[in-house]
Amino acid sequence: MILANDYAPNALVTILAHANENMKRRTQRGETPVREVKADDGDYKVYQDAPVSGKGVWGRWTQPDAKKFKVRDSGYLSRKQKRPSDPFLFPIQHVEFRKIEGGKPLNHICAHEDSWWRTNKPGPSAFALIFNIQVTSIGVSVIMYHILPNGMDQVKKACPRVHDMLHALVENVRANRDKAKVDARFKFIPRVVTGPFIVRCAVKETPVIMGQKVSQSYYSGNNYLEVDVHVDSSYAANAIIKLAHAYSVNIECDMVWLLEAKEEKELPERLLAGVRVSNVDFSKSEGKPLQAS
Repeated sequence: MILANDYAPNALVTILAHANENMKRRTQRGETPVREVKADDGDYKVYQDAPVSGKGVWGRWTQPDAKKFKVRDSGYLSRKQKRPSDPFLFPIQHVEFRKIEGGKPLNHICAHEDSWWRTNKPGPSAFALIFNIQVTSIGVSVIMYHILPNGMDQVKKACPRVHDMLHALVENVRANRDKAKVDARFKFIPRVVTGPFIVRCAVKETPVIMGQKVSQSYYSGNNYLEVDVHVDSSYAANAIIKLAHAYSVNIECDMVWLLEAKEEKELPERLLAGVRVSNVDFSKSEGKPLQAS
């Protein structure tokens, strides 16, 4: 049995590899992608899952329900009590699936001229939190763009304590200092929504500080913070991929991120960002992303 906490980074590999194997078969049958439907939610643009009927679905992405995840409540340091999270602070704006050519990771995706970030050029007031999940063993980067149109002031207004924590991390990255402190803050929670029993056993909804399990790199521009997660730097990833490729079933999973509170004044925690991916055919990953419409 795979221990979820010890192998949480590889749980992500399991999810992606399952989806990859299943979607290769869909591609062989000539099936095509379903796209998402965009809806307004107050000041934000968010994406909601489009109705699906009949055949032809090889991949989709959307924003999950933040209330489904429990985070540290006020007084957690003494009582160990958790509560459902408030809504995400950063809404999902786009998800990009890119091939990794020759086993060379796509580091600092925002610096690539053909990235979604560079080609779409969000407004000057916007601020983006970008997670670049690199899985070189299956030759794919999954890049998630979470964007606030009015910048960090929106975080400060919605949740000052998280704003202060995130602002400090951004400043550390820009100054190229205290990487260990940055590594110790970003917490990842995986959640299998649908999938086979063995995957649900392997991937528990267990929070993990990813920077203490795998190698992570950080990049910051005037209006973004990018976190590159090198999943394959985790032990036993190859064995888990072999396990995953033995199955060809539908996988739907949530991946959410938050900053770990280490002092009472930083509580309660609140989710930063999250995405749900379903049945993605990573063999379709090229220079062009799977798009929402």
